[in-house]
Amino acid sequence: AKVNVAQAATWYEEVESEPGSVALLHPLMAVYGTYEPGNSILWIADREPTNERTNLARSVVRGWIDRGPEKADEAEAFLLENRENSLVRNDLLLNLANYYVANKRYREAADLVQTVPSDLINRSLSAVFVQWSSLDVEELDAYIEEKQISQEIVDHYRASVKANPIKTKRSRTAPPPKKKAQ
Repeated sequence: AKVNVAQAATWYEEVESEPGSVALLHPLMAVYGTYEPGNSILWIADREPTNERTNLARSVVRGWIDRGPEKADEAEAFLLENRENSLVRNDLLLNLANYYVANKRYREAADLVQTVPSDLINRSLSAVFVQWSSLDVEELDAYIEEKQISQEIVDHYRASVKANPIKTKRSRTAPPPKKKAQ
């Protein structure tokens, strides 16, 4: 039988102040996040801010994105539409940026990362640049100049690349067959 997740969420709100109620959040969000990921994120955003709340919301977003291109598009639209929600802006937009990077949508990832809280921008933008540099350094350099990215971020990304160069696998070709002696 399909669980009525809205009813379960309402029940949780009634017992939320009871000791140990936070342990009920995980199973509730596992179900709610599967059937109604957007609503579950907005619902948990109204709960008391805790690490558990943030981790559960991130888990919902990752699961939503990982269910295929159509669901990933839904997740993307939801997150962008709700970016003013503090939980989405402060904790979930980086999941979307990671999705962009995984799909080589580096410009979108870099633009999005610049909208997250300032304490996350330097490290996150540098990480995007490291990945982007493995594909197209010229386009990345043009982006850095166009967006006037701070020298601090550029230096951090370049130091990261220098310290951990991305190794590319090169296919080896077999040596030509030896000619038979005649």
